[in-house]
Amino acid sequence: MVVIIQNLGFKMNSTNFECFFLKIYWDQIRHDVTASILSCVVTTVFALTAILGNGIVMLVICKTRELHSPSFTLLFCLAASDLLVGLVVQPCFVANKVAKLLDHFSTYCKLRIIQFFSGWITSGVSLLTLTGVCIDRLLALTLHLRYSSLITVPRMVMVIVGIWVISSVLTIIKIWFNKWVILPAILTVSTLLMIAFCTTKIFQITLKHQRQINAQNQTMISLQTNTVNVIKCKNSAVTVLYVYGLLLVFYLPFLVTMIHKAINGPTRSVRMAYEYATTVVLINSSINPVIYCWRIKLVRSAVKHYLKRLFFCRKS
Repeated sequence: MVVIIQNLGFKMNSTNFECFFLKIYWDQIRHDVTASILSCVVTTVFALTAILGNGIVMLVICKTRELHSPSFTLLFCLAASDLLVGLVVQPCFVANKVAKLLDHFSTYCKLRIIQFFSGWITSGVSLLTLTGVCIDRLLALTLHLRYSSLITVPRMVMVIVGIWVISSVLTIIKIWFNKWVILPAILTVSTLLMIAFCTTKIFQITLKHQRQINAQNQTMISLQTNTVNVIKCKNSAVTVLYVYGLLLVFYLPFLVTMIHKAINGPTRSVRMAYEYATTVVLINSSINPVIYCWRIKLVRSAVKHYLKRLFFCRKS
């Protein structure tokens, strides 16, 4: 149910709307039409790249037997959340922008609710999955031979289901919790600390192993095998740092805007900053597939192989 309440703090052509549990500040002035159109164009372009890039990554993981492992199951989940951003979040963002320009509040409200839930759920899944990747790599180094028996694909699928459930519950709480902005802030800080802890431990183990190699000055098969595993885990940790670092770069303006809005209220400048920050946040889903192909050799090779087959099939 939509309740329209005239807000005496605004000008006569501004209205404060309530869209279910969201407060919408509906400004009838069209001075920002150009910015809205530009935002729609940029978001549409990156929605297509997000769908294409993450779709290909998911496809090659499914079709390549070498990628059927717990670690790549987590990567599949990460790509799936980014794919949903391109399929649902970004189209809803563009559509509610258009609805606002056309002054269709009922349509805008429905699209904004869909965007809110899908956007925050996929963001939470990305943060938790990145943390899971780091924990998985640390376990691979510390459990050694027990890793393959303890960490299996079915168990990882159960973890992924749990991640989606947790993220969904944390988002739904917004309906009853007014100070809900605290939850994503806590989640961001918690995942950052956990990733920092895991990567620090991984680099410590890597350095310790390097010292052992330098001290022995001999080649042994078991040592070589362990060295390969250590290097793989270190590279995976670096990849997570790249992905998480870029995620923070894209999300930081949005989080700062939300905190500023919670403290100082929804001023015109804050609302404009919120719209631009949202556009920037959504671009992140298009960047991650590029990082996967750049940092992960197996993914890069599988994507090249798939694209070559696709190209030659069309050519023939």
